Amino acid sequence: MSHWITIVERMRSDAYDEFADSYEAENASSLLDAHYERPAMLDLAGDVSGRRILDAGCGSGPLLAELRQRGATVTGIDGSAKMIELARPLLPVRRSGVLRAPAQP
Repeated sequence: MSHWITIVERMRSDAYDEFADSYEAENASSLLDAHYERPAMLDLAGDVSGRRILDAGCGSGPLLAELRQRGATVTGIDGSAKMIELARPLLPVRRSGVLRAPAQP
């Protein structure tokens, strides 16, 4: 187990910044994300209308956008500033918020 802790500790908080654009493009339409994981998460969430939802590790925001369309007020946090930059246009300021998580020391 200490091996995995070492790997996680070595990850930089901005690691996703380097490939955020390509990750976002793949995540938006990939078989796994767009047609399996995201629909499954939405099914599990059920009726979210009027709820406040936090998506920790929101990435470029496709799940946030769908939750918002279903009536939730959403807040997303991510360690990657580039991912937040990609997510921000999906969330109008009045109904939702996107925050960047602080870097770990």
